[in-house]
Parts: sequence; C-alpha cells; structure tokens
Amino acid sequence: MASKTLGFRLPKETWKKLEAEAQSKGVSMTDLARQKVMLSTDFEGPVQKLFDHYSTTLNISRHEVIEAILTDYVAMHQAHLDIWGPGKLILEEFVFTENGLMRGQELFEVRKAVHTREFKREKVKLLLEEEQKLGREGMSKEDREWLNANLHLIHVPHGKGLPKKSASQWISKLKRQTKE
Repeated sequence: MASKTLGFRLPKETWKKLEAEAQSKGVSMTDLARQKVMLSTDFEGPVQKLFDHYSTTLNISRHEVIEAILTDYVAMHQAHLDIWGPGKLILEEFVFTENGLMRGQELFEVRKAVHTREFKREKVKLLLEEEQKLGREGMSKEDREWLNANLHLIHVPHGKGLPKKSASQWISKLKRQTKE
C-alpha cells in the first residue's frame, strides 16, 4: 500500500497535550496522530452517517460525537458490571465469523435486529401496563394492533380453546421471563 504525507499545524496547547499523551502511551507523536486520524475517519456505512448527522445537527466536532457515544457505552457496561458482577459481562457487539471480526453494514444489521427485539419487548411491557390501567378500549387502535402483533415476544402460544390471558397475567409472565 502506498502512503502519503500529511502535514498541519497545531496550537501549542494541543501539541503539549498530544505530546504528553504519546509519552504516557509510549508511542511516537506520528503513531499517536495516525491512531487519532484513523479513529476519526475509519468508520463504515451507517456509523459514519450517524456521526456526520450528529456532528452537523448538533454543530459539534465528530470527535465530540464519538466521545459522547463511547462514554455512554462505557457507562452502560460499567453499570452492567456493577449490577451483575464481573463474571456476567457478555460482549455481543464483537461478532467473529470465519472471515474474522464482523464490521460495517453486516454488523450493523445483526446488532440492529438484536436491539429491535429488545425494544419491542419493552414496548409490549409498557403497552400491557397501559392496558391494565386504562383497559383495552382506553388504548389507541394502533397500540392495540401493535400489541396483538407482538405479544408472541413474551408468550408461548397456547392450544386451541384455552382462555386468553389478562393483562395482569401477561405482565406477570413478562416479569418472570426477564428474571430468567
């Protein structure tokens, strides 16, 4: 692979900060700059689009967008560790195939499917609670239809002729499933 040279000036404060960081990591300024440039530019597909969108919409740098998203991610994992303990950490976002680490659009689609299922289960729970408070007729038609179409996410279908469960029975089942 051919390489090209990139040259630019930095304010003294930024230079000193980078110099201290390079020294603490035991790498050269060139290697540190290369790492930072790669971190800022080496994203694919929807991730790149999201960073650009947030940067433009919020009028902040891509670096600040990336830092905020990573900070939230690290905080979420720390909270998981605090609640579940050190032996329960599962890093589902690192998917390996026979070709190595899955990245880009393929990883995005796999992770989106996982999160879609989680959010659907959350919505089912909230709608069941709403149904319990307001009654079935107190809900919007769209919410009733959505709930009917997605109850299977927390329900093992019963045989023909068995009575349908009430909202409180569904909520009880959902709570048991989330404890498992």
